[in-house]
Amino acid sequence: MDASTGEILKIDEDTIAKADASDKDQNKESNENKADTKKDDEKEKSSKSDDKAGKKEHTEGDAEDTGNNERTSESNNESTTDKDSNERTDKKSDKKSDKKSEKKSDKNTVIDIRKAINIALNEYSGTIVEIELDTENGQLVYEVEILSGNQKAGIDINAYTGEILLIGTESTDGLEGNVDSIIEIEKAIEIAQKEISGTVVEVELEYDDGRYIYEIEITSGNASKEIEIDGQSGQVVDVD
Repeated sequence: MDASTGEILKIDEDTIAKADASDKDQNKESNENKADTKKDDEKEKSSKSDDKAGKKEHTEGDAEDTGNNERTSESNNESTTDKDSNERTDKKSDKKSDKKSEKKSDKNTVIDIRKAINIALNEYSGTIVEIELDTENGQLVYEVEILSGNQKAGIDINAYTGEILLIGTESTDGLEGNVDSIIEIEKAIEIAQKEISGTVVEVELEYDDGRYIYEIEITSGNASKEIEIDGQSGQVVDVD
């Protein structure tokens, strides 16, 4: 370099070459650093992508499990509902069956004579002088006669259902003797059945030789017997 003018007179080529080499080395190092940085960035992105994919799969798996659980729960609820429905249906069927059985039983079972007596006396108060299980117009009925003062009532009762079919009244001379001392008809039936086992089909109160006698017919299978009970003392008078 000229000391007076400052003009560069000569450049050392080695220095330039070294400078160029240094610049190249710096550029190479810089490029390598950039490449490493780029690789790191790519690895980081890849890692994040894998994490997202993993989370997505996990979420989808949870959603699928939840859906399966919900479907299982719904299936269980439906099964429980079906079971409850079937149980209610079975109970209703049982109740209907029981009612049908009761109705069928009512139609095929003759009510006890004592029940027929209570039905009759609830309709007409007085003294029963006769009650008989008989067939009338194709129906099995209890025919009941009740005396009250100078009136006599005739009542027909369905022997299966207890339904009152007919009530009729007429004038009568009334009962003779001391009616108040007569034992009740139910008591006479009880005494008779202690002597003879079977079904009472007829009871008639008769006034004979100054005393009242209950004539009671009892059947057992194809056999039939008649027993006479003193209407005042309750003593067995005769068995035939």
